[in-house]
This record gives sequence, structure tokens and C-alpha cells, in this order.
Amino acid sequence: MALLLKEAPKFARINCFRLLKRPKEFLGGNRRWELVSSRSFQDGHKRDRDVGEWKKNFHSVSRFPRFLYSTSVRSVLDAQDIFETRHIGSGKEADIQAMLQALKLNTVDELIDETVPAKIRSKTSLGIGPAMTESEALKYIKNLAQKNELYQNHIGMGYYGTLVPTVIQRNILENPAWYTQYTPYQAEVSQGRLESLLNYQTMVADLTGLPIAGASLLDEATAAAEAMAMCYSLSKHKKKKFLVSDACHPQTIAVLKTRAEGFGVEIVVGDVHSFDWKQAQGNVCGILLQYPTTYGIIENYDRVISEAHESGAKVIMSCDLLSLTMLKPPGELNADFAVGSTQRFGVPMGYGGPHAAFFATKDEYKRLMPGRIIGVSKDSQGKPAFRMALQTREQHIRRDKATSNICTAQALLANMSAMYGIYHGPDGLKKIASRIHDLARVFQKAVQDMGYETSAPESFFDTVRVTCSHSKEAFESLLKRLQDSKINVRVLRNEQSLCVSFDETHARTELSSLIQCFAEKNSVQVDCQKILESLPVPSAIQVRTSPFMTHPIFHSYRSEHELLRYMHRLQSKDVSLVHSMIPLGSCTMKLNATSEMIPISWPEFAFAHPFAPTEQMKGYLQMFEELSEALVKITKLNKVSLQPNSGAQGEYTGLMAIREYHKSRNQGHRNVCIIPVSAHGTNPASAAMCGMRVVVVGCDDKGNIDVKELEEKAEQYKDQLAALMVTYPSTHGVFEDGILDVIEIIHSRGGQVYMDGANMNAQVGICSPGDIGADVCHLNLHKTFCIPHGGGGPGMGPIAVASHLAPFLPSHPVIPPINMDPKHSLGAVAAAPYGSSSILPISYMYIKMMGDEGLTKATKIAILNANYMAQRLSSGYSILYRGKHGRVAHEFIIDLRPLKAVSGVTEADVAKRLQDYGFHSPTMSFPVAGTLMVEPTESESKAELDRFCDALLMIREEIRDIENGKMDKENNPLKNAPHTADVVSSDNWSRPYSRQLAAYPAEWSRAFKFWPSVSRIDDAYGDKNLVCTCPPMESYMEAEQRKLFAELCRSILRNLECLLVLYCFRMSSSVYQQSNTESPNTVWRNKPNQREESESATSSNAYNSLKSFVAGGIAGCVAKTSVAPLERTKILMQVSRAYGLNTFPNVYRGLKHIYTTEGFFGLYKGNAALLARIFPYAAIQFATFEFYNRTLSLLSWNGDNPLATRLVAGSLAGATAVVCTYPLDLVRARFACQIYENKYENLRHAIKTIFRSEGGIFGFYSGIYPTLAGVVPYAGINFFTYGFLRRLADRRGWTERHPTIVSLFCGACAGLVGQTITFPLDVIRRRMQTVAMFRCTIETEQAVAYLPKRGFGRIIPTLIHIFRHEGFFGMYKGLSVNYLKAAPAIAISFTTYDTLRRWWKIPAGKYSATASAG
Repeated sequence: MALLLKEAPKFARINCFRLLKRPKEFLGGNRRWELVSSRSFQDGHKRDRDVGEWKKNFHSVSRFPRFLYSTSVRSVLDAQDIFETRHIGSGKEADIQAMLQALKLNTVDELIDETVPAKIRSKTSLGIGPAMTESEALKYIKNLAQKNELYQNHIGMGYYGTLVPTVIQRNILENPAWYTQYTPYQAEVSQGRLESLLNYQTMVADLTGLPIAGASLLDEATAAAEAMAMCYSLSKHKKKKFLVSDACHPQTIAVLKTRAEGFGVEIVVGDVHSFDWKQAQGNVCGILLQYPTTYGIIENYDRVISEAHESGAKVIMSCDLLSLTMLKPPGELNADFAVGSTQRFGVPMGYGGPHAAFFATKDEYKRLMPGRIIGVSKDSQGKPAFRMALQTREQHIRRDKATSNICTAQALLANMSAMYGIYHGPDGLKKIASRIHDLARVFQKAVQDMGYETSAPESFFDTVRVTCSHSKEAFESLLKRLQDSKINVRVLRNEQSLCVSFDETHARTELSSLIQCFAEKNSVQVDCQKILESLPVPSAIQVRTSPFMTHPIFHSYRSEHELLRYMHRLQSKDVSLVHSMIPLGSCTMKLNATSEMIPISWPEFAFAHPFAPTEQMKGYLQMFEELSEALVKITKLNKVSLQPNSGAQGEYTGLMAIREYHKSRNQGHRNVCIIPVSAHGTNPASAAMCGMRVVVVGCDDKGNIDVKELEEKAEQYKDQLAALMVTYPSTHGVFEDGILDVIEIIHSRGGQVYMDGANMNAQVGICSPGDIGADVCHLNLHKTFCIPHGGGGPGMGPIAVASHLAPFLPSHPVIPPINMDPKHSLGAVAAAPYGSSSILPISYMYIKMMGDEGLTKATKIAILNANYMAQRLSSGYSILYRGKHGRVAHEFIIDLRPLKAVSGVTEADVAKRLQDYGFHSPTMSFPVAGTLMVEPTESESKAELDRFCDALLMIREEIRDIENGKMDKENNPLKNAPHTADVVSSDNWSRPYSRQLAAYPAEWSRAFKFWPSVSRIDDAYGDKNLVCTCPPMESYMEAEQRKLFAELCRSILRNLECLLVLYCFRMSSSVYQQSNTESPNTVWRNKPNQREESESATSSNAYNSLKSFVAGGIAGCVAKTSVAPLERTKILMQVSRAYGLNTFPNVYRGLKHIYTTEGFFGLYKGNAALLARIFPYAAIQFATFEFYNRTLSLLSWNGDNPLATRLVAGSLAGATAVVCTYPLDLVRARFACQIYENKYENLRHAIKTIFRSEGGIFGFYSGIYPTLAGVVPYAGINFFTYGFLRRLADRRGWTERHPTIVSLFCGACAGLVGQTITFPLDVIRRRMQTVAMFRCTIETEQAVAYLPKRGFGRIIPTLIHIFRHEGFFGMYKGLSVNYLKAAPAIAISFTTYDTLRRWWKIPAGKYSATASAG
């Protein structure tokens, strides 16, 4: 062995014996020494034995070239492109010493000693080996790639060859401005990729025929599993069976079986056409259909879908998206969900991934959708802007109640697919699909003529099934000919048949070669062109007739120049690592080196089919084995599975392995998972998906796990304890000293420890999950190991496990992965055996080029950078958590809550202001609300770290100006940030600070300025007005024009509303004086039995009734909402006291008088000031009350207690109206027109007239709608009020001058009075036109029997049936979701129901118990 100075000149060779003679001279200072094998340095030259000559050449480390700082000594004859010095941005000795000086330390090792507990530190090196240079690593992996043999592929099964447009490959896939972006949580600096993802959603929604599509999922199989979970959730977790067609892809079925285990759902695989739905007894929550099937057949699913819906099951269709350009889409087949992959839209197969899966569904299910949804909102200037919508569904918000644990998606691949769709357009896509179909037809005809049994003509899209009915020897001979010709097909040996799929990459040559193999005699010549010309025109079965991709975006960029410029415009709107550091805590946005990225585009990696025989993929398999071995050494665990294709999938897989381990030991009852409150949101969501019960433990004031509480809960649940999920170092940015105690607490009580690998960038080479005691750990290769984030994916989340968990690693039904135990495996968790295989070369290259010492040094520098930044920023901000010695790990948390209390500045304000300085914000409000979490990584230079610190410190001075009163608290650079070029260059600048401060707050921003393309986005508006597809071009009208028009609309509305209020209250007052000469108390006390006379008198005066309705409408408008019946009961008691009544029955009398004379709104007359305080929220429409009263009368409830009946009817009327008056009341009145002796026939006629001719409020649903919807959203219409206003306008002469405006705004005012929230007017229109709407919304057989045969005449028997069988609340059971479509706005409190039932002492279970209490 030779003792070598690491930082000596490259040609130095030192004899250890001569060196030891003068140890002080050579060993002094901070130089690093290590015992290394002399064999490592044999380069064919004699060693220097003259120490004097060596000393002569040694002056100072600072004099050496930079590559000499590396961790290996290289000869001048060796390659010098050392990667470590390129990857570690702050690795210069001078920078390291400057940062150490700021921390008052001498060496990096001193910092590590103060940061990482000594008892968990690794005692040995990683053992991965020395680093390769970039050129050496590229040469090495090229040799691996060449071991992959690329055969002509016809395997199919969801994976197909595609021609990636080179303009997309070069400018998106290989462009760091696209692949180094982060998930677009900061929407203002993410508009480019958000627009592209919206294009993706629009394309998917159009092709599937469903209105809502997500922004991508992981793969087709997991997308189907997510849809299954939604079906189960929609059944309220009551229906425990899920039907899967046996014609689905085998990998999809396998993933569904694994996922169903955690939910306790039984997967039934079989022939869906022969399934007995009656025998299932409504216990099936959903069904999955493959379209076309895995064998290529286009099946007619009409009857299956109809039977499934009749049984209450949801329908999922797993589709080939390209086939939907020719086939009838799932939406038109009445499917509830459509899932699949967009891989063949310009994304290489990549031996299984990554590819963007799609997920589309109906509008009513959008709030349960998994993954990201991109929506359209507006910014503070009224300009359209894009954002991630409905984020409250996501795991980081809802945790174990989330709809999914999805975190990483496949954004980069979704963007590629979207651009592919834009590049080709609908016509180009259909042309590609038609050509593929013709290739399959020619093949089918050719082999059929040779005597093979094939799929029926026109029964397939791109896949033909061929059966060899001859001898087994003939079948094997055919396989041999295919093998010799290097052609892969799908082999079904049991059936002695093949499936042959065609794709975009196949042409005449490939087709001829394939057909030739099926000929028993090679001399047979087939004229493919002649066969094509002889084929008949395709039949019209299942043929698509509806248009798709009609938005201009899919017709504008067909030339490469136009597409190139469009992609560059989008790219320029987004911050990525090409602009500045992205200091997102817990996200590790480090360098994605070009040398790491280059191999993923090589054909040997990109074009491999995941189900190609393994003997053809030797290069991939060798890489998998070497990468797995390296990850085992890094984690100090036993085995690795590379199948999980995201971090969240890794979590799920690790917990499922723990679950299977407990089951193997007959401890399947262990289902409690303890999770610290600071954990990532994916942790509880993943645990819930595994069927585990989440128990949360808190943290102490230093951010550490509360060990005492943990011990108490571990002891409490020791018999049920399955696992602890822990992140290390913690998400608070601290290496917890008590981690070994935490793990011992869990292990001693029979639990397993799952370590979240999100923060592995602070562990590699210093400590390890295995040394700490974890049983399983997932690794985010898209964080620690350099796979880029891609704007929201792809990612990889392989898991490493201890030896006792190794047998339970994932399997695969087609290609068994390495390290798989077929007897004990938990099943498949992803569609491909190795997940997103084609991006694994990135992590592989990173590890090879860093080596043992480079990986360890990277970890140390990451910790150094974080501590340096925390030290600098502590002068202006509070650092929330630190370790025992005052150090942080690789990230730290800035606490902004004290500043908010004084200045009103929030974490969002600081985040947006950073955009003006050219930076992406740190992680906001995680893991602590009101904070920012910063992670600098090792890849950033000290200069960049300082620049970011300077930006934050300058922002701190701006906050100080707010605190001191120099800046306004509401109108300042932080509250108005970010500042766009449009805002800063506007002629109208009225802000109390300069344009220069707004746009160029720092000197560097003058040299290079990144301009956010939109101002601060209104998140709430985007969720309330959800738009998830490309908006029409009219919506991009200039902001100033929109604002002017909106102001005009508001002005007209204000004038009309004022007139309405004044006039109605004047009329109401006169009505009260005319019809009530006696006081209310006199009427109630002296005339308690004159209901019939009062009612008759009121009915005879239609005009008085009209005025009563108008006054009630105004009262309802003021009230804004109604109260639940129980609250109303309490208030009625106050009303009785206010009127001098002392007993509750007198309230009945008072109500009786009010109802029988003027309607409920008499309470708003006379005693308005008093009653506004006593009864502020009530709103019931008289017509609805009468409808319910007459309905109850038909049930003979009036005979026993008519007053109580009327109170019940009033409660129901208030519950039905919900917010106050309108359409539902009028709909009820129309339903009851026969009982009302055609009293409302003229009203029905008026409604039809308005619909057909005047337009009225329904102009909102024509061309003018997009603008006015923002002014008067959700407007309903009260036709009594509308008619009154029209007559008022007529008398004023407005109608003659502006008939359309008058009609429109009279309707708008009526809608404001009505305050109807969720009753779109086009629904009313459809229901007036057809009774069929009711047939498709009420599902039970009993209810269908009562459906009206003509008009709405039999709605009352339907309601009576519901009351008799289940009471009013049956609508909240099986009928709730569907019946609410026919009767929306129904709302009632179950608490009130239970209270009133007990009060009346009516036994539960009888119809009177439910209906009366209602």
C-alpha cells in the first residue's frame, strides 16, 4: 500500500517509508490522506522516488488546476473530464473555506460532526468504487446499450413504436429549459408548461368524449387502479366487488389485484358479456373494459354498459387513444371514466416508460379525480392565467383522506404528447391511425389466404390475432421463422396463437418481412399493394362521427418553424434551472447533467419494448443489476426493486411489502401506521391506500418527533402496530438525535420502520437507512440521484428492503423482474416490470461518474451550503428549527409568521416577490404553515447562494419599510408582486413606489431579467369557475375592454336593483295595509279557524300574490341563505315571544295566519327591524309551500294535525329552496299544475316564450355568456320577478329603446333576487323538452315505475312513493346523486331530522318518522 496525498500534482508518487521520516512536513494542515491500493495508480511509468523532486513541484493547493481538487489522482495520460468538479458547484477550496469561516469552523468534517449524530455515522465507505470521467462513463454505458438487440416489434399490449418528431425530441425531451422545471405550484412563473398541459387535457377530453381530463398519471395500469378506487369511493365503500374484463391487458389486471388488496375489494376477472348482474345483487362498484381488447378486438359494449349502470356500477374504459380518432369515444358510449396511455403520441417505448397516462371522466366526478388538473383562472389584472386547479383534493392537503397519493406525474411526457397532437392535428392523427389500420387489414387478408385462422375482418384496429390450427410442430416452426427474422410478436402458447400489432414505425418493408414468415415456403411472394387495393371500404360499426380537437391550437402549428417558435414562447414563460437556482425544500433541485441525459435518447434504450424477451435486453438487465447493487450499498439494505415509478409509488410498495410480511407471520391484523405530523402528505395517503389506519404523533418545540408520545401510542397499539413512517433527516431539516430510540420503540412492539427517502441527499456516504435500522426505504431518483423533475414528472421511486422483506418485492405477470420471489411477492405495482426504465440511465450515470468519494463529498457540500445560507439569512429572518449544536441538515425553514403579525406580509407575498428578483420560491407552508423551506443542494455555486440570500435580505428591508410605515400595508411591492412587463410599462402607474423598484429591485436583474408573464393569480376564482380545457379565443379579449364592459353591466344592475327594492317594499307595505286591518296578534288569537276563508281571499287576488312573491324574493336576496329546520324552530320560539305569545302551539297559529294570507314573507312586513334580528335567514316561497302542503294532504296527514302538517310543509319548502326563491319553486308549481287547476298555465306559456324568443337571462348561454358569467355568475331567474320588472321597464319606455338589454337584465335582476346557486338554466331547458331526462337520472326500479308518461303530470305520485317508502331522506341514500340531477337544490339537516323525530316520539322505521320529521 502507498500513502498518497490526494491534492498532490498528478505525476507525484510518494514512497510511504520516505514520507513517514518527515511526517509533520507532509501531514500537517487540513490536507486529506487515505490508504489506497497502489494498483489503482499503475500507469506504465516509474514511480517518483525522489521526495525532494516532489517537494520542488509542491507549492500550494490554490496554485493547482481545478481538476486536481478531485478525489482521485489521474495521470496526464488519463482523461481529465472529471465529473465531480462539474456537479458540485461550490467545490472550490476558496469557496468552501469562505463558507466555513462564516460558520466559524475549520473543516467540513467539523460541520458534519456537529450536524449528524455520531452514533448513526457510517464507519465504512460506500464500496461503489472509484469515479469514472464523463467520457469513460459514456463509453461504458454505450457498450451496455449495444447489448440490447432491437428486433422488429409487433408485441403491442399497450406499447407501440412511434415516430418522435425530431423538433419535439430536441426542443422538449432534450431541452433543459423544459426538463429542469419543477411542478408548477408557482403558477406565475409556470405559464408555459401549464398552457401545454392544458392543451394535453383538451386533446384527451376531445378524443375520449368526456368533459374533464387530468394532466397525466403514471401509466395505464395505475390509471385504471385509480379509477377503480374512485368507483369504490363513489359507492361509499359499500360495494366490495370490481369486475374486470378478461380481455384487459395482463399487466393492468395484475396492478388492479394488488391495489384492490389494500381496499379490501374483490377483483372478479371474467367475460363481461356473460356476467350475471342480478346474482351480483348490486355489490359491484365498477367494471373495467379494454377498448379495443388486449387481443385487438373491437367489441360492442352497449349492453354491458347499460346493465352495469342499471346495477349501480360505474364503467371504466381503458382505451387506445389513437384508435379513438376512428372509433366511437367512451363518452358517447356512456362510460364514466376513460383511462389509457398517450405513449404512442410521440413518446418512445423506453422499455416500459416513462409515458403519460390519461384519465378522463364526467364533470360530476371532477373533485374526486386523482393527480393534477390544470385550470383557467385570471390574474390581478383580469388577464386569463393558468394554474393547478382543485389542489385541495391532493395528498399534501388531505393526507389520508386524499383521493390518491399521486405526487409525481408525467408532465414532461404529457407535454411531448400534447405537442405531437398539435404538430399533426386531428387530420394528421386520423391519417396515422387509418394507415396503421390498413397495415393490419393487409396482414390479416394475407395470412388468412395462407390458411390461418384470424380475427374477423373489420373487427380490429391495429392488432390481429392469428391461430395456427395445424400441428404444434407447425406452430413452433412459425415461431422459429419469426425468431430467425428478428421479429417479435405476442405469443399465446396455450391457445397456439399469436397477436400481431402494428404501429406508426411499420411500413411496406416490415409488413412484407412479417408476412413472409407466415408463408411455409419462403419463395412465396405477396403483393401488399394489390391486397390493399382489393380490400373493401371499412364498415361503419363503432366508427366515430363526432369532431375532435377543434380548438385553433390544434390547427395553427403544422410547420416546424411555427411549432418551434410556439414551444420557445412557452419555454420563455417558465423559470427553470437554466435561469437560477430553485431552492425548494424537500425537492432537491440539483444539476441534471447533460452527460447523464444523453443516453436516454439512444435507440437502444428508447425503442425497446418492455415485453421483449429478456435475452434481447442484456444491456438493460446488466444496468438494472449494477444500479440495484449500488443502491443496496448506499442504503445498506438487502435487495432493491426498480418497479415503482414515482416516490409515492415507492411509499405504497414499501408499505405493501410490510403488509405482506405481517400476513406471512399470521399477523395480518396489524394495520396501524404511526406517522409524525411533519411527514410528507404522501405518507398518510399511501398508508390509507394499503388499508392501514393512520395514527399521528406530534413533534416537540425543536421539531423532533415527540418520543414520549410515540412510545405511548406504540404501546397503546402494540398488538395492531404495522409500521412507522419516518423521514430522515426530518422534514424540519434536522438530524434527530433520538432516531435510534424511535426505531427501537417500533421494533420492540412488532412494527416495521419505513424510511421516506425524500431527504437521502443528506445521508449518502455519511449514514444510511440500514445502519440506522430502517426495514424499508424508497429512493427518489428524481431528487437525490439526478433524474430531472420535468415540470412535474417523470420520477422513479425504487425501494430497498432488509432481508426479511426481500421475498415480498413486486412481481410482474409478463416479465419477471430481478430479485422477485414468485411465491411471496406482493404483486405488480406498475405496468412495466422495471417502471420507467429509460430514465434509469440518468441515475446510473450519476453514480458511475461520482464514485464513492464524490457521492460522499456531494452530501457534505449540500449540508455545508444549507448551513451557510441559514447563517446568512438569520440576520433578517428566524430559522425555525436547528439541531443540538445549532446546525441544520441539507435544508432549513424560514419562519415568516412573526413578520406577518407585524407587517401583514405572508409567505405567499415573499414567494411572489422573489419572482421579481428572478427566483423560484422555496417550498411554501410545508411542513409548517406560514414558512418557507429552503434546500440549496450541492450543485449551486457560492455566488448563486449569495445572490439568493441577497434577494431575501433585500425583501426583508422592504418588509421593514412596511413595518416602519414607509410603505403602505396593502399597496406595496410585496402585495402587488409579481410585476409583469405589461404592468410596469403601462401608461397608468399609480402605485406609491417606483417602477424601478417594482421591476429591477436588484442590480443583477438589469443584466438579465426574467419577466413573469402574468400578475398574481386568483386561485379561488379558478376553483369556483373551473375550466379544464382550452378556453375559446374570445376569452383572450383585452383586459381593459373586459373591465369597461363589466363596469357597464354592474351600473345597469345597480340601477335596476335599487328600483326593484324600493318599488317592491312600497307595494308590500300597501298590500299589508289593505289585507290586514287587524294586528297579527288579534288575528291569531280571535280567528284561529278561518284558514279556508283567508286562503280563498288570497287566491282570488293574483296581483297581491305576485306582490307577496316579489317582496319575498327581495327578503330572500337580503337574507342570502336559509336555515336548517332546527335553527328555524329555535327562532320561531323567539318570534312567538316577540308577538306576545308564550306557548309553542301559538307559533303554529301565527304561521297558519301568515301562510294563509300573504305567504311566509309576511314576517318581513311591519316588524322588519325586529324580525331582521330575530329571523334573519329564513326564505320560503309560497308556491313551494303549497305544493308540499297539498302533497302531504294526499297522504291524509291533514286530518290528524293540519297545523303541524303545514309547519312540515313550510320546513320542506325552505329546505327545497335552499338559498331562497326560484326555479325549483316554479318547477314544483308546474309539476302541480293539475292540482292547481291550471292556475300556472299562463306561467308555463310565458316561460316557453322567453326560452324560444326573447332570450332573456338565457342569453348567458349564448355568445355573450363568457363575459357576463364573470359579472353575474350563477344567476337564476324568478319569473314572477322577471315579469314584474318587464312591466316596470315597459312603463318607463326602456323596452322600446333597448329590448334585448332590458330582457337580459330583467332576467339578471330576477336571478339575483332568486339567488339560485346550482341550477344551470340549460338543464331546465332540457327537462322542459324531454321526460327522458328523468328516466336516466332515477335509477331504482320502483321509482321508474312512477315516472311521468307525458309532461310532468305524475311527479306527485313519484314523490309520494319516495315519502312512503323511505321518507324525504331516501333522496340522500341510493337516489341522492342521481335524483339530485332531477331535483337539485334539495338540502336538509340530518341533525334536525333526528331531533324532530325524537320530539314527536315517532318510532323509527316508519314512513311517518322520516317524512314528518322532515
